[in-house]
Amino acid sequence: MSEPWTLLGLPGPGGHLESVNADLAEGMSCVWLLPDEFVDNGFADALVDEVANNHDSLPVPPPEGTPCSAWEEAVPPPRVGQPTNDLPPWARDAFSALADFDAPTSPVAVATLPRTTSVAERIAQQLDLDVDGWSDEIRAIVTEPQLRGRVLVVRGWREWDRDSLASVLARLTSQVKEEGLQPADRPRLLLATRERDLPRTALDRLDQMTTRVRWWWGVVGRLDTAVVVATARPGSRRATSSTRKAALRETVAIEVITEVAGPDLRLAEHLATTWDGLIASLDDIIEDWASALGVDCRPVPTLPRPTTNHPPHELRPAWRLGMADLWEHQLRISPAAVRPARGGLGLDKMIWRGQNRALMPVVDEYRELLEKTFRERVSRTVLDDLTQQERARGTASLPRRSVLELGDMAWAVQNGKVQLPRPEKKLLFILREVRNALAHLQPISDEMLEHLARALPRDG
Repeated sequence: MSEPWTLLGLPGPGGHLESVNADLAEGMSCVWLLPDEFVDNGFADALVDEVANNHDSLPVPPPEGTPCSAWEEAVPPPRVGQPTNDLPPWARDAFSALADFDAPTSPVAVATLPRTTSVAERIAQQLDLDVDGWSDEIRAIVTEPQLRGRVLVVRGWREWDRDSLASVLARLTSQVKEEGLQPADRPRLLLATRERDLPRTALDRLDQMTTRVRWWWGVVGRLDTAVVVATARPGSRRATSSTRKAALRETVAIEVITEVAGPDLRLAEHLATTWDGLIASLDDIIEDWASALGVDCRPVPTLPRPTTNHPPHELRPAWRLGMADLWEHQLRISPAAVRPARGGLGLDKMIWRGQNRALMPVVDEYRELLEKTFRERVSRTVLDDLTQQERARGTASLPRRSVLELGDMAWAVQNGKVQLPRPEKKLLFILREVRNALAHLQPISDEMLEHLARALPRDG
C-alpha cells in the first residue's frame, strides 16, 4: 500500500495483530490464514514480521533452491536431425520427412530432485541439535532448552510439501502437551499461510488445547476504510477550511467511497484519488479499475449467512483474491470483482447508504433551523391545522407539536399559510426532496446534490 497510510497503522488490523500476539503470549501455537493477494503484494510478510518482532522468535528458513530447478535439468536436449541409412530404401523414400525425429546425438541427462528437509529438520539443523538420542526431530525440538518459550515462525507460502508441513504442525502442537510442558515453557509455532498451502483436512486435526486458528476475516471495518479514504483524498484536507457547500460535496463523496469500497482498501484508495464525486461517473471508474486489475470473480447468486471466524466456502475464491470480507457484520464482495450494475441491490444501494450517512445529519440540522424561522411566522391556527393532519394520519398525540417535519412546513408554505424568506423557502423544498428520496432508499442525483449545496447558507 502506498503512503500516507499503511495497513499496520489502521485500527482494525492493529486489533487483529493484538489477538495473534495474545495467542502466542499464552503459549498457544497459531495458524494464521491470509489471502493469497497479501502474499503477492508483500502485505503478508509485513504482517508476519510485525508479530515476530513482538516475541522471542526464531524464523525457520525456507527450503534451499527452488521447487522446480531440478526438474528443469531433466529436460532432454533438443534432438538434432541426421540422415540415417538404417532404414530400407522404401522407408527412406516414404518417411523422409521424419528424419528430424531420429535419436539425439547424446544421451539424456537424468536429474533427481534434491532431498527437501522438513520444517522440523531445518529447525534442528539451524540450532545444531543432536537428534540421535530422540525418535525424531519433533521430540528434540519440544524438549530443547534453547527453544523454551520461543516462537517458531514459518511462512507456509515458502514451503513445498504441504503434507509434511501439516504433519509437523499437528505433531509439534500435540507433543508439547504430551511432554507436560507449561504454556509459558512451550515452543510454539506461528504458521502464517495461505489456505492452499495446507491439505484440506489439516485444520481439522489440530489440538484445540494448544493451537488457535486465525483467519484474516472481519478485520477491516468502516473506520479503517474511512481513514484510508480521508487520508488519500486530497480534497478532504481542504474541506474543513472551505465553504459549507464544498464541505458538503466532500463529505458525501467520502461516505459514498467508504460504503462502496467497503473492505477493499485498494479500491477505496483508488476512488479517493481519482473519483470526481459525480455519481454519474462512479460505475465507469470502478469498471476501469476492475479491468486494470484483471480480476473477475464468479458471481455468487445468493450470499451465504455471515460467519464470524472464517470466510464461507462460497466466498473463498474471492477472499483469496482480497475481494471478499466481513465488513460491519455484513458479507461484502468488492465491486471491482463482481462489477454490480446500477439499480436493484447493486451499486445504487451502496451509493444510497453512503449518501444517507452523509446527508441525514445535514437534513436534520437545517430542518431544526428552518423550524425556528417557521415558528416565528406561523399562527396558532395553522399549527393546530398541522396537528389535526397528523392526528388524521395517526402520527400525532400532543395538542401542540414538539417537532415540525419538513413535509408539513413545506405544505404550509406552498399553500400560502406561512411566508418564508426566499432563501429559506428554497432550502426547505430541496431538503424535503432530499429527505423523501433517501426515505425511499433512492440515491439522490448529482443535480439534486448541487441544488442542495447551492441552497445552503453561504456563511454556514
